[in-house]
Amino acid sequence: EKNSEIKKKILSFPMDRLTYEQRKNELSIKIIKLQQQIKEKEGQSDSSKILRPTQFRMISNWISGTENLTFKLIFQLTRDKTSDAFHQLCGNEKIKKTMVVVRTSEGDVFGGYTSNNWGRGEFTQDKTAILFNVNNKKKYDIVRPSEAIFTDRGYYSCFGQSDLVLSERACYSKFPTSYGQDAIQGELTNGKDMFQMEEMEVFNVQE
Repeated sequence: EKNSEIKKKILSFPMDRLTYEQRKNELSIKIIKLQQQIKEKEGQSDSSKILRPTQFRMISNWISGTENLTFKLIFQLTRDKTSDAFHQLCGNEKIKKTMVVVRTSEGDVFGGYTSNNWGRGEFTQDKTAILFNVNNKKKYDIVRPSEAIFTDRGYYSCFGQSDLVLSERACYSKFPTSYGQDAIQGELTNGKDMFQMEEMEVFNVQE
């Protein structure tokens, strides 16, 4: 199917106007571009609907100081739907590091990172946890590590003492409380105390 698509495109190319060498070079370039397009289409089902590659690299640098981390998609709101599915997929003890990112109905993009999974029903300490705003390219460090994340079956995820709360009932932020020393009130979510999720994704972060 891939080869037939490439062949079809090649046959539509206006070769009669070109010399042999020009034909050869132009066709080679066209084949490479078509192969890249096919690869991109095939990768869409398991790729982010929110973040671009440059934004992944930016977040990787915030987390580790390098751009070398990889992010494996394990939960997507429009695909997996419920908070129960969230906890089944993200609460596995084998998954230690996760990055949560949200796009709101107004196009705001923000989220957080923790080195813990989402399996416990209590506050979990994490000195490495961060929150971030992708639109504004800002990172917010943890201020109270003992309140890094909270997990509960009624929620998707909760960072801090309501710094970022994502649930099926409501999504809201009382930032800054446990994160963002000296940050402006509401800065994480671009001034919105409550918001509606258009998409949410969770990635297992790997070195």
